[in-house]
Amino acid sequence: AMQLGAVDFLYKDEISVGLLERSLRYAIHQKQAENKAHHLAKESARRQEQFQSLVNSIDGIIWEADAHTLRVNYISQRVERLLGYSVDAWLSNPDLWQAKTYPDDRSLLINFCQNVVQSRQNQEFEYRMVAANGEIIWLRNILTVTNDDAEPLKLRGVMVDITHQKKVAIALQESEARYRAVVEQSGECIYLANIETGQLLEANSAAQNLLGYTLLELLNQTLYDLIEDAQQTLQPHIQNCLNHQHHYL
Repeated sequence: AMQLGAVDFLYKDEISVGLLERSLRYAIHQKQAENKAHHLAKESARRQEQFQSLVNSIDGIIWEADAHTLRVNYISQRVERLLGYSVDAWLSNPDLWQAKTYPDDRSLLINFCQNVVQSRQNQEFEYRMVAANGEIIWLRNILTVTNDDAEPLKLRGVMVDITHQKKVAIALQESEARYRAVVEQSGECIYLANIETGQLLEANSAAQNLLGYTLLELLNQTLYDLIEDAQQTLQPHIQNCLNHQHHYL
């Protein structure tokens, strides 16, 4: 009977009020303990499920790894949707993180993680990873390091997809480079000035050659320094352009 789960027993010929009361109290106490343990286990499972649901709803990859080996011991399901590698692949392959980091950024990843461990300060950096489909994904990785002497050091963080922002930034840089190339190669005098003060902000090579100043010298001057009677003749035309949104020749 004890092997099948009974918590106590009484001999029929030795039953007394005291023994019966003791056995009943013991049985009730055991049942209450079992119910409490069952409730705690159920509540723990509910909280764990709630935590996982919250983590997986975040638009970023939550992860934890050994601070020295960078072996991942936890990673959220978002990684599979973003990079195409399953959670099991990350947990079973200790070299996957470094192996799938873009080759030019691999040393950056290792050095940065080492610096975070040494400084024990939260930091973030940007790098690239190669997704399962071959696509290059830009990530911003926000890192923190645990500082519990009772446990081995661990790195924890969030990886956020910034590929779109990076593509926009690169496109703007390329556009700016093309613009500057056109401006610099132009034979016309081109400059940029502050509307309110007339301070020169930019001038191409043709403007420097025409006026006989270096770029640094021009940036220390205003339109009113370069053009005679500009305050009286030029300012009204500038204001007219601003008011009517048209060009002045």
